[in-house]
Amino acid sequence: MLSSTTAPLLPTLEAQKINHFHCGRETFIIVVVVENSRNSEEYEFALGSISCYANLQGYAMQVLNLAEEPSLAQKCPQKDFMFRRHCALAEFLAASQYGWALFLDADIGVVNPLHRLENYTLTEDLHLVFYNRFYNDEVASGSYIVRNTQRGLGFLHFWANYYQEHPYFGTDNGAINNVIVDYFHPELYESRQVCEAIWAASKNYEGLFNYQACVQEYILSVATSTEYHIYEKRPEDEFSVNAVGVADQEEEDALNETQDSPMDNERANHHREHLTTREATIPEVATPSPSPSDLPQNDTLTASSPALGHFICACIACAFNLFRL
Repeated sequence: MLSSTTAPLLPTLEAQKINHFHCGRETFIIVVVVENSRNSEEYEFALGSISCYANLQGYAMQVLNLAEEPSLAQKCPQKDFMFRRHCALAEFLAASQYGWALFLDADIGVVNPLHRLENYTLTEDLHLVFYNRFYNDEVASGSYIVRNTQRGLGFLHFWANYYQEHPYFGTDNGAINNVIVDYFHPELYESRQVCEAIWAASKNYEGLFNYQACVQEYILSVATSTEYHIYEKRPEDEFSVNAVGVADQEEEDALNETQDSPMDNERANHHREHLTTREATIPEVATPSPSPSDLPQNDTLTASSPALGHFICACIACAFNLFRL
């Protein structure tokens, strides 16, 4: 426990400033966007692990407090903060000299500080990197990598404005599956409309999961693009060896217990209850059956290697060095 007379080595959320290590069009910056400074103490531990990681690896880090950034607030007028934050990232990155940004929710920390972000951006025509949650068919919106290109930033603006015409359940995380298909695969409009109808009718997580399963299993499973990549969850029976090291079942269990917020846990509980019946409620979408040559070719990770989501969790070993106990 922190002593009341001992201040943490890291600055508070309000005082977080950018740490410049390298500048260049192909370098990384880690960005966290918050709406204001309320409850900032709840994020200090997670932000501390990110700052520790950034210092270790030589990355820049920036916490954007929109309450203290009037220019960003003016450029990003979206009423829902969960959408507005993606606009804020796009505007910030466009005005910077950084080639890539890792976007993180404020409550996400680092589990393995030895991973390099460049390991997830190995192809020249890649603009966005996402990962699937481990417990359902949802592309996570709370952590992703975006390239500072017209295509990458255009996606963020497209996503930020999506709620205006799609005011459905699930906020930005509900929208992300549809946004990917809408932005990168306009030719699949008719198939998207079938799944979107499920989303429009959703009033709770059960309906949202039906919609997300529809998009993942009947559209994204056969749609291919080199402009974005979605890292798959690892099969539950393949925990032993991955592309960069060893992870055992105990580590995986700890990850599953600490990675997600109470809202994510609620999603997981709804998913477990719904899993056995969802297949009967998802309509078949008219998309062609893929041939082996049509399937996405994954040169950067195997089925059992860690997704970006397994990279971002709570860094106990690192974080203990951040405070004077």
